[in-house]
Order: sequence, then C-alpha cells, then structure tokens
Amino acid sequence: MNKFNLNDNFETANGFIQNARNELFRAEEDVVPQLIFNNVRAVLKLVFTSFLHQRGHSPGPIGLHDMGAYCARLDSRFGELSMELVPHEGNEQMRYINMDNLEKCIDVAEKAVGLMQHQAWPESKRVK
Repeated sequence: MNKFNLNDNFETANGFIQNARNELFRAEEDVVPQLIFNNVRAVLKLVFTSFLHQRGHSPGPIGLHDMGAYCARLDSRFGELSMELVPHEGNEQMRYINMDNLEKCIDVAEKAVGLMQHQAWPESKRVK
C-alpha cells in the first residue's frame, strides 16, 4: 500500500504556488491566467485530497468546489477559503482576469497550504 506522504504533498503544493507566482512576475500583457488557475486548482486538489485521506475519507470523483465544501463540513477552517475566487475549470470568466484577482486566487491556494501544514504539524505537536 502506498503511504500518502503529507510532507511530499506540502512540497509539491508549494511548487505549484511558486509556478503561479512566477507567472505574475511577467509583464501584465504576457501573463497567462490559465496557467495561474491550473496551478491554483492543482494546489487545492492536493490539499483537499491530503486532508480527506488523512481523515480516512476517499474524495471520489467530485469537483474541486464540492471537495472543498466536503472538507469544510469536516473542518470549518476550510470554509474560510474564498473558493468563489477560483473559477471552475473551463469556466474562466473575464471578471477574474485582472492582476488583483489573479493575486487573490493565489492567496486562496497559499491559505489552503497553511491548512495542510496545520494538519501535518498541529499546534499540540509543535516545538514551542
């Protein structure tokens, strides 16, 4: 059986975030929003899946936003993620495509990784 490695997932998620951030460093007219959205979705899927596996749940074939809602039912902190800033795949509307909203979208991914970090190293197990 493959062990679901939370530390590897944490590193992978941070790599996706870095890829999204790197895209923002380009000239505004050269930024490809789809790359940012894809990286953010990859982070969220990894975080949600990691959380559910850690809790003994299998996410099954559900969409990203539904998976986020499922996580929020298990842990209310996931409900604090502004998922409305992350467009559904294939439904990237023009209202999302400005530099400020792209930045906010990445912020959602970073907050999700923070939740994953908290799951991997809960307060009770941290060195004080």
